[in-house]
Amino acid sequence: MKLLHAAVIALCILSAGEVVAAQKAPVQTDAIVPALVNINSASEKELQMLPGIGAAKAKAIVQYRDQNGPFTSVEQLVNVAGVGDKLLAKIKDKVSI
Repeated sequence: MKLLHAAVIALCILSAGEVVAAQKAPVQTDAIVPALVNINSASEKELQMLPGIGAAKAKAIVQYRDQNGPFTSVEQLVNVAGVGDKLLAKIKDKVSI
């Protein structure tokens, strides 16, 4: 009986060691960090990936760009109909020129 008790204790110790080792193992993720959306080259579909930009605003951004040339600053987005300071603040760190 003592031998069985010792075997159970040994098994518990080994199992605990495996759990600790598993907890310390590095976690690998396949998370993809999205790149910044270039407002001078993005398609309407790409622009729609930005928060607060739907089909209408994406189309307006592309039309503005086609009519006025490339944006020279991200802040120029407020010149596009439907894009105000609040929306600019929401997407500013997600876009580039």
